[in-house]
Amino acid sequence: MKTFIEKGSEMIQRWKTVFPETVVSLLLFITLKMWFSTKNILLPPFLTLLFITKKKQDFHLLELIRTYIWFFIICLCSYFATTTAVLCLMMNLLVPFFLVFLFTSKFNPKAYFIYGMEFVMLQLVPIQLQELPIRMLAMLYGCTVLTIALYINAIIMRRKRNFNEVRKGLHDISILLNGLCTNDDKKDVQHSLTNVLHQMNQLIYNTRNLSYLTDGYGKVNFLFMIIFQRIQYFTSYFNLVKWTQQDRVYLYKLSEVLKDMCTLLYTDHHLQCVNALQQLKKTYTLYDQAAQEALDEIIDILLYTLKNMETIRLYKHEKTWKIPKTTRKIQNLFSFFKMDVFHTRFALRLSIVLCFGFTFYKVTHLEHAYWFPLSAFFMLMPYAEESKQKIEGRIRGTIVGVCISFILMSYFQSEMAHFIIMIVLTCFMYYVPPTSWLMPMYTTCYAMVFATMSLQLENALMLRILYVAIAAIISWLATYYLLPNTAAMQFKQSVHTLFDIDVEMTKTIRKAYHQEFDKNLLRDLIIHSHLIANEIQVYMSNHMSEEEKQFYSQLLPINRQLVSEIEQLSHYLHKRKPYSHQKHDFMELIFMNFEDIIEEIRYSYTSNELTPVTAVHIDASLLKELDDTVYFHSLAMNCMNTLQHLANLKESYVVKA
Repeated sequence: MKTFIEKGSEMIQRWKTVFPETVVSLLLFITLKMWFSTKNILLPPFLTLLFITKKKQDFHLLELIRTYIWFFIICLCSYFATTTAVLCLMMNLLVPFFLVFLFTSKFNPKAYFIYGMEFVMLQLVPIQLQELPIRMLAMLYGCTVLTIALYINAIIMRRKRNFNEVRKGLHDISILLNGLCTNDDKKDVQHSLTNVLHQMNQLIYNTRNLSYLTDGYGKVNFLFMIIFQRIQYFTSYFNLVKWTQQDRVYLYKLSEVLKDMCTLLYTDHHLQCVNALQQLKKTYTLYDQAAQEALDEIIDILLYTLKNMETIRLYKHEKTWKIPKTTRKIQNLFSFFKMDVFHTRFALRLSIVLCFGFTFYKVTHLEHAYWFPLSAFFMLMPYAEESKQKIEGRIRGTIVGVCISFILMSYFQSEMAHFIIMIVLTCFMYYVPPTSWLMPMYTTCYAMVFATMSLQLENALMLRILYVAIAAIISWLATYYLLPNTAAMQFKQSVHTLFDIDVEMTKTIRKAYHQEFDKNLLRDLIIHSHLIANEIQVYMSNHMSEEEKQFYSQLLPINRQLVSEIEQLSHYLHKRKPYSHQKHDFMELIFMNFEDIIEEIRYSYTSNELTPVTAVHIDASLLKELDDTVYFHSLAMNCMNTLQHLANLKESYVVKA
């Protein structure tokens, strides 16, 4: 009885959750059918999908307008694709490719999907030139309804950017500092903070566009991410220092300030935290000079961030935080055509399959042949594992959907009955999880309602099964034989990239001695390092043996520590310039040394052979210049030790193998 009540409660909660998108979809479907041509009732699916995506975010009109502009451009492209066979071939080859190129990345692989869905669906029912204005007007109407719905949803949900991940991080940091005072083991909190850092980096990455690294919200999150990264490093590195009673009082009070900041952040009272931090900095000092220097830097960044939150515009992109020229998509278009790039492979695969599917439909003029490319679009996913799941789900859903359609259409044949069935199907369609096989079951029933308007039921059912079967075969062949992307392939590429980023970060610091320091490149590399590490972590959880898990679970924290050390070294060099001009050559030699060591370690990790790493060392004459009492010098030594740990880890793995 209790289980039944719990399931009933879960169902009610699920209906409440999907109620807004169900209403939006039904409203669009009914009004478009009443006021516009029947050919335009294909708009609700992708417009509703956009609503589902945006309803979880803040309401931002300018961002919505940008999306709508893309919708109108793609609408025109879909029209041209239906005019002639040549344009069909060209458009279906180029448009999907550039949609993936512009919107998709390793860290957001399905960003193309809504736009691709629009492009595919609007080709299903071709229109004449004189009908194009009506379609554009229907699109404008749909976008207007969507905007109003998102605005109402934002008011009801009272959703705003409230820095939830920052608050979680501040809570974990407060516990870590408190544990440092009492010598408690806080490994679980360290793990929690690492997860927060990964989530913050994904959030930061999602606030960028084609030109800028972040908007104001992303900038604040990035600064807090650097603060958390540094405090995590601080609590790990200085854990064995013999703290005095004054040190413990200082850290305890700082812990309390950060705890208060969890609730006061981004409110009318968060400047109280600024005053508390400034007072702490004036009143207390740590016994250890290096620890004091490190903590001062952390508090300075924290004060800078809190003061910036007073004036920053959360939705406006930071004009000074530009994406580095070396990573911009438009400027580096030709680098996109490298066959080892994840989204290049997927873009070509998707374009070729859609091009083949729609050209087949256009040339043969077979009845409802557009079900072939439409099904193929839904089956083809960026990764082979997900494509396999989609193919199996589509086949299963289609078979069940055909059986249900046969029963429904046999008994309910009037136009009004069909209309009611479509409304009921719409309601249930958004109730089921989008990744479930139940979704293609409902879409099959939906398609059968339309198809039986022009075909006999038996013919429609047979054609549906036939085209889905053809699409499944083509999609399977393309997934595994046409530039495949598998999780294993991407894992190897991620390990390569992780070390590539380490090398590039070191090169960026070394080049700063001869040219202007590129802070944006370093920011971009730090964000990507965390995202790549998270990808490796996800792969570890699902696909690795216990021995491999043990190895990479040691590798990732060491590499994370290396990234933190390089970031702090770059900050010292850029802001404090601890060395005179005469010693620049000396520091450049140290970073060249680091670069060579990382290159060697990278080769040992990414080569096909189990290559042992030679001992990590820095020239003896350079070691004499380093002084342990200054934190900058300590960082340089720590960086070398971290590299030694990376080398030792691989050495132990080679010996076991």
